Amino acid sequence: MPMRVFLQCTPDSIFHRDLLVEDFEDLIKTIQKSHPDPYAFCGKENFYLAEQRALSEIHDSLSLAGFTKVVSKFLNVMQDSHTSLDYGYLQDIQFNDNGYYLPLSVRKIGAGSDFDQIVIGGEWTQGLPKGSTIISINNIPIEDIYDEALNYACIEGNSTIAQSSVAVALIPIVCGLEHSYNRQNTICFIPPGSNEMKVAKVDGIQRKAYSQIRKDKEKAKPSWMPELQLNEELSLAVLKVPTFSPASGRKYAKYLKKAFLDINQKNINNLVIDIRGNGGGSSAWVEFLYSFMDTAGYNTPDNVIGRNSELAMDRNRLFHSGFVQLIVKLFFKHDEDVISYQRISELPIGAVDTVYFNDPTKQKQDYIFKGRSFLLINGLTASAGVDFTHAFKVRQRGEIIGEQCLGPVTGTWGNPALYTMPNTGVRMTIATIRYNYDRTFQYEDAAIEPDHHVANRQEDLQREIDTQLEFIKKLIQKNP
Repeated sequence: MPMRVFLQCTPDSIFHRDLLVEDFEDLIKTIQKSHPDPYAFCGKENFYLAEQRALSEIHDSLSLAGFTKVVSKFLNVMQDSHTSLDYGYLQDIQFNDNGYYLPLSVRKIGAGSDFDQIVIGGEWTQGLPKGSTIISINNIPIEDIYDEALNYACIEGNSTIAQSSVAVALIPIVCGLEHSYNRQNTICFIPPGSNEMKVAKVDGIQRKAYSQIRKDKEKAKPSWMPELQLNEELSLAVLKVPTFSPASGRKYAKYLKKAFLDINQKNINNLVIDIRGNGGGSSAWVEFLYSFMDTAGYNTPDNVIGRNSELAMDRNRLFHSGFVQLIVKLFFKHDEDVISYQRISELPIGAVDTVYFNDPTKQKQDYIFKGRSFLLINGLTASAGVDFTHAFKVRQRGEIIGEQCLGPVTGTWGNPALYTMPNTGVRMTIATIRYNYDRTFQYEDAAIEPDHHVANRQEDLQREIDTQLEFIKKLIQKNP
């Protein structure tokens, strides 16, 4: 069947079992050829058992949505958040055939890994009061949607509490997979401070309108730009860093330099680095940000284990261009990040090698903040966000507040390459490197925990108060 047919498939599309099995077996082969160590956390036996379980769940009447769930459950056995379904794809297929999507920002109340309370929060409120408890969406109980979302929520190591936060964030996507959204949808909710359930009719959004809203939001306030807020009464600076993958590195670096210069010139004593929701990016930007907080600078990772493969080559195709290799030799011969990744890209297909990093990024003294600092993290702090959290923790740079982040204490996987199944067109990413914080080569699965576990409070959401930031302000007031 031609691929062009699959580009317009919807979540309820049905494929013949043979095609689904063929896709799944191709995925297994690609992981084994591309991932640096797919058995590191689960072991070969559990990997094999998960593979057999997935094959037993594939049948002729399985919908595309059902197949994606089977695939996701299998991938989660590896405990690698970089090897997971592409959530943008799960959202995108809901727009096919003039379909609708229901953008909605939801948050979890409570800091555990079990279902507690899901409330309206963030920018996509759809007219519902912030802090409202969601009871159901289109008559599907929110508990059931959450349980379904857990099947799709990625995990890194044993970060089960963070995985729960990912599941909550996926609720709007997952709800529309099994039961398509309509032009008008029903949400049952309880407003904050009330015991009475109310019903709201909320319009779904189609692809063109959704894309325009996103475009307008990004134009008004780029989602990748850092943001600095100063509270001179408390001598407090709050620097929000939403990503380590900026659309413009020049503007990103310029903003951070100016921010730290302003903080120091105003003699601010307390600094909060907010990386909640920071899903990662480049280790070079992790080094860059942390270098403003340490006179010795910072070097990360200590080493990377990379496997070269056809998938990795597709991801790093530019490295194989003769012109680019010439540019690297002429202008980047002293840049160990570029040289090291080029070294991995030049390995024979299937070969594995380890490259080491030694040169820290440093800043001029005028830019370095030497006062008291705090770090805000949550379950959506992932990948390079975990790397920054690790640096902050091991260097004992200050107190960490919030929730468990999506990553373990000794390193993460990384450099995810896009993989598309040949028959169904299901998209996902597969990690191509292992990113280590030291040279023990111990793959511990324990997640990085904050020093102070502070969960969202429903009444604070209603009043648009940042619970975790307020906790830090109280720490400062107790000990100025």
